[in-house]
Amino acid sequence: MTIQAIGFDLDGTLVDSGQGLADTIDTMCERLGLPQPGKAIVTTWVGNGMEVLLDRALAWANVTVTPEYREKARAILVECYQKELLSGSPLFPEVKETLEKLYAEGIQLALITNKPSRFVPDLMNYIGISHLFTMMLGADDSVKIKPHPTPIFKVLGELGVTQSEFVFVGDSRNDILAAKNAGVKSIALTYGYNYGEPIENESPDYVINNFSEILSIIDQLKD
Repeated sequence: MTIQAIGFDLDGTLVDSGQGLADTIDTMCERLGLPQPGKAIVTTWVGNGMEVLLDRALAWANVTVTPEYREKARAILVECYQKELLSGSPLFPEVKETLEKLYAEGIQLALITNKPSRFVPDLMNYIGISHLFTMMLGADDSVKIKPHPTPIFKVLGELGVTQSEFVFVGDSRNDILAAKNAGVKSIALTYGYNYGEPIENESPDYVINNFSEILSIIDQLKD
């Protein structure tokens, strides 16, 4: 078996967006006159996209949510999110160097994130890795988001690779479930935002502590 393509999650996998997301939620809550949860709590809400992040924040604040109130909160969240997007999402250590090595080996790289699609290109350009990716899928580029396998199947189809030629890298339950649901192997990172729980609990195929360890796993899969 030879790995022809690798898929990657974004938040908690490639970028350390925890503080930026926490600042976004805290600012939204402040403007709404609500308590501010802070980073330790917000990072346990990450992984299901912005809409769910908003709902979790409002539920935590124990506020009565009417459709009008939610739309007001959402508008504030989008505004704050845009302001924090770039400065609040630095690359994790070893990410760019590892991606460049994989790219140089001729492996196709794909991004599969539950982040709203409108925010993806600017962020990927800002952190300097968009040119390494053959495909970039945000939440609006597929009829379903992770943990549904649809985004992975879309990547497989467009890149022309089989399940055995693809591996998905992520940091949360949604990533590992998406990989399992799509019938592809998974690599899990321990440093991400898996709802405050050990990623090992999700039974991924491989667990690594450092991003660069992906290289040795890909080498193993070539044997």
